[in-house]
Amino acid sequence: MKAYSLLGLAILSLISACGGSSSGGSGAPAASLPTGPVTPPPATPVLADSDYYDQVQQVHLAYLGAAADPVTLNFWAGKNKAAKLPIKISDLAIAYNTNANAKAYIDALANSKESQEIYRGSNEVFLNILFKTIFSRAPSATEKTQWLNQLDSGKLTRQQAPVLILGNAPASDAILLKNKLVTSREFSAAINTTELKALFTSAPDAQAVSRTLLAAIPAVPADNELLPSVAKAAVKRFAQDADPTTVPLPAGTIRGYSGYLFRRSAAIMCSTIQGQSRVADFQPLLNGQRKMKASDLALQEFQYHHTDCSDSAGIWRISFDAAGNATVTGSGVKLNYTAAEMTGALNGTPIEDAVNKKKISFSAYGLPASFNSTNTVLVQKVVVAGTPGESVTAFSQP
Repeated sequence: MKAYSLLGLAILSLISACGGSSSGGSGAPAASLPTGPVTPPPATPVLADSDYYDQVQQVHLAYLGAAADPVTLNFWAGKNKAAKLPIKISDLAIAYNTNANAKAYIDALANSKESQEIYRGSNEVFLNILFKTIFSRAPSATEKTQWLNQLDSGKLTRQQAPVLILGNAPASDAILLKNKLVTSREFSAAINTTELKALFTSAPDAQAVSRTLLAAIPAVPADNELLPSVAKAAVKRFAQDADPTTVPLPAGTIRGYSGYLFRRSAAIMCSTIQGQSRVADFQPLLNGQRKMKASDLALQEFQYHHTDCSDSAGIWRISFDAAGNATVTGSGVKLNYTAAEMTGALNGTPIEDAVNKKKISFSAYGLPASFNSTNTVLVQKVVVAGTPGESVTAFSQP
């Protein structure tokens, strides 16, 4: 008993030293143990509809090859936010298997008439079209084997394939995908009036406008300023062609631009009128250099001649000597223009071709000085006496 009493006294001494007291005690108040700062748990971020805009645009690219117009963009963004769907495409692709709302969203686009018209044929054909739509290229041998095996075995459905493949995009395609996303954002933002929203929501050929544009987007640096300006020009051109107050378009005409060719310093835009594609306009870099003197083009050669938006070498070429004198060759023809004539043509004074009754003018656009590059696009406009409008062609460099 004495031993236990001594143990009890020791325990009481320890308790007292730590600030403890009996309930009826009248000793000093208990000392508080020091505590560190309490870190509250991270707050769950509150998402807005706009947080889902990029997700919707990327899914539209995968299933429709097109940008979402503002009405469609806001509809799906609001719906996906309410359903708390993942924003990241790779997470959305996985959620397809377990989340009924994610599956319903993806299936609605995959089973739409527009998507079904794009993705036809065998699984191999389907896969080739899918890679062309998303990545603007064919699948590699490894990619084809990997995804085709999953499709043929039934492990992967055509409904899930586009979002899953996009969610597993190779790093080498990152710049191109970013450019397509930037273009989709700008395209949708340019549809900014009640009239334009109604047009792009109701016109049966409206979706083709952004689809054609996105198919032409190159893997240029992601900050390329051509992308926003060309997207805005595409919206504007379609609105002009669809204006009911204008003269009806002739048969075989596609409303809006029907093709694009991107060069480093300018984009060339084409229209199809009566079944024929021709250069209709061009969009230079906003911060690019306009060449106003023939001497600015000295010792340069333009090897590619574009009457339409195909990316192939033409039979016509223009070369400049050290003084800026120009020589045009093609189809067995050789034309010589002095540096003075070319400088005038670059500044709005056309070169007169009395024999063929033509007036020829040029515009030249290069990269910003900081690029330290002579890469230039040379646009030629020809007016022929007695014919309406002007003929536009473009010359570019490798």
